[in-house]
Order: sequence, then C-alpha cells, then structure tokens
Amino acid sequence: NIVFFSGIPCVILLFSQHNKINILNLDSKQVKSLGINERKTITLLIIASTLSSSIAVSQTGIIGFIGLVAPHISRMAWGTNPKYLIPQASLIGAIILLSSDIIAKTILSPTEIPVGLITAFLGFPFFVHLLRKEGKKMGNKSYISLDNISLKFNNSSFKLFANLDVIESEKILLIGPNGSGK
Repeated sequence: NIVFFSGIPCVILLFSQHNKINILNLDSKQVKSLGINERKTITLLIIASTLSSSIAVSQTGIIGFIGLVAPHISRMAWGTNPKYLIPQASLIGAIILLSSDIIAKTILSPTEIPVGLITAFLGFPFFVHLLRKEGKKMGNKSYISLDNISLKFNNSSFKLFANLDVIESEKILLIGPNGSGK
C-alpha cells in the first residue's frame, strides 16, 4: 500500500515535470527568463526523487547498480529528454532486475545467490567501460589503479582479473561494502 499511495504519485510527479527538467539544463538566467523558479523546482524534484527511491528501497532492499546502469543505458540509446528517459530507464531497470533474479535463482540451483551480487557483476564492467571511455577523453591520466580483483561467496572464490583505473576527473567511483571505509 505504501508504494501505491506514496511512491506512484512521486513517479507521476517526476514524469509530469519533464519539461522543467529539460529547462533546468539551461543557464540559470535562461531558466529564470522562462518563468521557472529554479530553486523551488529543484527542491521539489529532489524531494520527489528521494521519497520514491527510499520507498522502493524500503520495500525491496538494496539492489546495487540498477538505478545507476539503467539511466546510462537509456541515455546512450535514446538521448537525454526526460519525457522518454524516465519511462525507458524504468523499463530497462525492470528488465535488468528480472534477468538478474532469474540468473540468481538458477545458476547454482537449489542455492539462490543474492540478486545484488548478479547486478554488481553486470554493473561493475559497465562502469569500468564508462571510466575507460572518460579516461580516453582525458588522455588516460589515472591516479588509482586496482588489479586482480576477486570475489568470495560461500567459500568459493571467483577471480575477475579485472583492472580498474580511476582517471583524473571530477567523477570517482568507489566500490565496496557499506561500512568498509570507502
């Protein structure tokens, strides 16, 4: 009931504000000249986004990477217009989650792997790709490097043999469990 009476209205509110979200991409002077109260609009969008996200997490638990990967995939495929981006990212997120859940339930049957582990396996390479793509734009200047990453689950160790270089940029991605001092 909480999702239906609180979460759905927040999502509808966010979707109904797609024109204002597009306008917020402009300069502050241009936003003001179009009659949009920038501070009020941003506050409303942050409250609605936070409320809808917190309701979803309270009902489903923490499932990493879905909310980060789905909008990036949608943005790369169909552009940045929120009118299309919000429903497409939602659909892509649902497809990723359902696929991950099916994999989590079947890969080591009858044991069920946590779905967050599968989404992390899908999300991690995606963000490595994004970091490397950004690194090429920056001339491949890296200042953090991780080599030979492995994962342990139920006394089994999986070697990813992935290398991660964090490039000089304003964006840094730190991966690790909560409370690990990232």
